[in-house]
Amino acid sequence: MPTPRDTLKFTVLLFLVFMLLACGSNRERSTVVATSSLTTHTYTNASKLSKSVLANAPVPAAVRCSSEQTTLANVLLTLTNQARATAQRCGSKKFPAVAPLTLHPVLSDTAKAHSDDMAEADFFSHNGSDGLQVWDRALARGYQYRTIAENIAAGHESAEEVHAGWLNSPSHCENLMNPDVTHFGAACTASENAELRRYWGTVFARPRNQTLPL
Repeated sequence: MPTPRDTLKFTVLLFLVFMLLACGSNRERSTVVATSSLTTHTYTNASKLSKSVLANAPVPAAVRCSSEQTTLANVLLTLTNQARATAQRCGSKKFPAVAPLTLHPVLSDTAKAHSDDMAEADFFSHNGSDGLQVWDRALARGYQYRTIAENIAAGHESAEEVHAGWLNSPSHCENLMNPDVTHFGAACTASENAELRRYWGTVFARPRNQTLPL
């Protein structure tokens, strides 16, 4: 017959096993979506599709990561402005139609620098390999921002595919529909040596000296 001490040991063991299983589950979920939020910046969480999902996803015949970068940025700008032209629901939040954005070469350079970094160093994060964030990268290129945000994605084949993924993700959709931004930049870098192969980035911003109309 088990003693009270044996019963206590068994209970403690069960508790430890439960905690280990719970921690393992959390680690698995954390590899799917990396989330970051700050009070002083508009920011978003990163989206990454698993290889199995990407392998089975239909690939539209459209502008791809390997396309000329100005063409790619203009296509993503057009898709973004088409979305902004109508009301959107981003998760539980409703957004009215908002003004279109204009392409800004410095923001495209900012996006390209980070896409290059992710592809070359084989990682996926808003944090650069040097630990810097999108606002650091924009400032380093001379863009004095009032509001700035970044969407990133990895693995997608085409501009249409990555845009659809962002529009269907609440936090990314919120950046697309943000009424406080006026400028846009986009880029993609491909590397056969990197795990996810294609690294996409868009930057949304408004300069410090620009006042929005009432």
